[in-house]
Amino acid sequence: MSKIALSTKERFWAKVSKQENGCWIWMGTKNEFGQARFHYRGRFTTAPRVAYEFAYGPPPKEKWVLHQCDNSLCVNPAHLSLGTAGENAKQRATRGRSNPLRGENAPAHKLTENQVAEIRAKYARGGVGFGKLAKEYKVGRTTIIHIVQGKSWKTG
Repeated sequence: MSKIALSTKERFWAKVSKQENGCWIWMGTKNEFGQARFHYRGRFTTAPRVAYEFAYGPPPKEKWVLHQCDNSLCVNPAHLSLGTAGENAKQRATRGRSNPLRGENAPAHKLTENQVAEIRAKYARGGVGFGKLAKEYKVGRTTIIHIVQGKSWKTG
């Protein structure tokens, strides 16, 4: 039996489920943050960006593909438009989609909020440096510095 190779577009669109609300939901690969990904031209890129390119041509590198439907897994070209990073952030905030995963909810977290509080307390008491705390909590020295300086774990 011979295997028929699918074109890139066929392979892409085979991973889409069209919904009654008009969204075309990406059912393929997602990264650790749940973003739709597709292997295209030798690398992974966002599936909405690929869908936009298939419909309208390659978007400029400095432009972002924005979702008018507020569904990050939607790849319906009619729901996509181009914008800047700033426009994307503003749209995300004004539409109530700003919910970054922070602290213990972040997928790659290594510390708990209690550990962060301990680190800050130990450092504040003195006698222990960033390097020693990093070894004790099995994280990088820069992570400890950012925690102590309040650059990360702002609510820890």
